[in-house]
Amino acid sequence: MDYIHTYSKVKFTPANPQEEDIFIEDIAHSLALQTRAGGHFPVFHSVAQHCLECSDEAAARHMGPRVELGCLLHDASEAYISDITRPVKKGLPQYREMEDRLLNCIFHKYLGGLSENERKAVFHMDNVLLYYEFYHFMGVELSPKPFLYSNPDFSEKSWRDVEQAYLDRFYELFGRLLFFKKKLDIFEDGVPMGRIIPGRKISGVLFDIDGVILDTEKLYTRFWQEAAYYFGHAMTREQALQLRSLKHDHAEALFKEWFGPDTDYYKIRERRILIMNTYISRTGVDRKPGVREILTYLNRKGIPYCAASNSPKDRVIRNMQYAGLGDLFSEDQIVGADMVKAAKPDPDIYLTAAKKLGLAPEECLAVEDSHSGLIAARRAGCMPVLVPDLEGPSAEDLKQLYALADHIDYLEVLIELQNRQAKQETE
Repeated sequence: MDYIHTYSKVKFTPANPQEEDIFIEDIAHSLALQTRAGGHFPVFHSVAQHCLECSDEAAARHMGPRVELGCLLHDASEAYISDITRPVKKGLPQYREMEDRLLNCIFHKYLGGLSENERKAVFHMDNVLLYYEFYHFMGVELSPKPFLYSNPDFSEKSWRDVEQAYLDRFYELFGRLLFFKKKLDIFEDGVPMGRIIPGRKISGVLFDIDGVILDTEKLYTRFWQEAAYYFGHAMTREQALQLRSLKHDHAEALFKEWFGPDTDYYKIRERRILIMNTYISRTGVDRKPGVREILTYLNRKGIPYCAASNSPKDRVIRNMQYAGLGDLFSEDQIVGADMVKAAKPDPDIYLTAAKKLGLAPEECLAVEDSHSGLIAARRAGCMPVLVPDLEGPSAEDLKQLYALADHIDYLEVLIELQNRQAKQETE
C-alpha cells in the first residue's frame, strides 16, 4: 500500500502528492497532535503550536501575509510523513526529497509558490522559534541568541484549541491574500466593503453551470458565431458573450437589433444547439479547475448545494456526465430553465434552487460568471459571488457582488470566514 488514510478520509500518496488531495483540516489536525522535539520537551508542545508561533513572529516583524502564511505551513508536510528530528533527517536523503516535494506542492496550492527570499524568511522564523523553544523547555542554547520580536506563549495547550487556532489563522491569512488585496471600486483603504455580512451564515451554495462548473462558455461563444455565420450573419465575440445566461425573448431582441428585424433567432439557436451537441458528443466537456475540490469540501462540511442553470435540465445532466461529475450532482440537485416560468435575469431559477435545499435565498451563495446571472442572484436575495470566466467584471457587475473570487475553490475560504464570523457573533 503506497498511501495513507488522512483525517478527512482521503487516500493520500506522500511520494506522489496531488494538490486536490491536500486539505487544511488534515494538516491542522495532524500537526496539532504531533509533538515537537521527538516528545522530549517536559510538556506537550505541538508542531501546530510551533507553526503558529513562527507566524506570530513574522507578523511582529511586519513581513506580510505571504510570509506569515508560509510560516504557518512550513511544517505542513509533516502531516503526511510525520516529524523527524533534524539529526535523524540529515541521514535520510529520500525523506528530505519527499519532504521538499510535499512542501512545494503545499506552498503552490495555497501561495502559488514562495520566492527564494520568502523561503529564507520563513525558515529564519523557524530557526528563531527553535532556539527559544529549546531554551524555554530544556535550558539549552542551540545557537547564538537571535532577537525575538513577538512574545510566544509556551504554556501547555489543548490540542483541540491549537487545532482550531491553526485553522482560524489559516483562513484569516488566506482570506486576506485572496479577497483583501484586490484594488477595485468596492474596496476602501484595502478593506473589502460587504465581504463579511454580520449575522449571516452561509448554509447552502447555488451554482450556475456553464462557465462556473463546466468549461462550456467558450463553446457557446464559438458555436453562436458559427451558427450565425451559417445564416449569413457576422457575429462578433463581444456579441456572443452578451448571450450568456440570457432568456430567449431578450436574446431575440438583440438578434433583431444586430442583424435586422427579419432575423430568425430560433432558427439560429437550433443550428447552434445541433452543432454544439454534435461537437460535445464527440469530444466531451471539460470541468472548470477546482470544481471537484470545492464540491468535495461542501460534502465534507455537510453544506448542501444545487445547480441553478439557464440551460434545460436534461442538457445539464448530460453534460455533467460528460465532465465526470455525475457522482457529485444528482438529478435532485439540478434546476434548469425549463423548470421555471422565467429564466435569468429573473430570479426564478435561484428561488427554486434555494427551495430545493430547504433554505431561504439569503442563506445561500450564488456562484456566477455572467452579468445576467448576477442580476438574477441579487433579485432572488442570494449572496452573489462572481468567478470570472471569459471576461472580467464590469463596474455594474461589481455593484451586484457579495464577493469576487479568482478561482472557484477559493469559495472554501469565503465560506469559512463568513461562517466563523457568524458563529462568533452568536457566542
